[in-house]
Amino acid sequence: MNINKIPTWTDEAERALNIALQGCEQLYQRQVDTGTAELWQIDNHSFAVTRIESNQYEQLEMVVCLYQGKGLNSFVKHLIERVMSSDISIIRFHTQSAGLGRWMVNQFGFSEAERVYKLQVH
Repeated sequence: MNINKIPTWTDEAERALNIALQGCEQLYQRQVDTGTAELWQIDNHSFAVTRIESNQYEQLEMVVCLYQGKGLNSFVKHLIERVMSSDISIIRFHTQSAGLGRWMVNQFGFSEAERVYKLQVH
């Protein structure tokens, strides 16, 4: 598995992440281009966006904001290895898929932290 950090936003990443982006292309492009977030390419077919955040307990969290493609198992293993040798305490993964959430719990020991519900009124 070949996992590379890409220093700036690319059209290829935008096309590959089109479903996950849900119209937020400019937000993530700005975050990647300013260094607030990191863009990853996994092999030649998958992309992810991660960000480091501080939680209410002042612990650093690696947040997987977007992922689309194959190779998620290898990418999660890569992130775990990366944070083990850093000051990051937690990996947080956002997903809309209950099945993917169950897989993360069973495969790696993640725990469900929250569920978010939206109501669009306009």
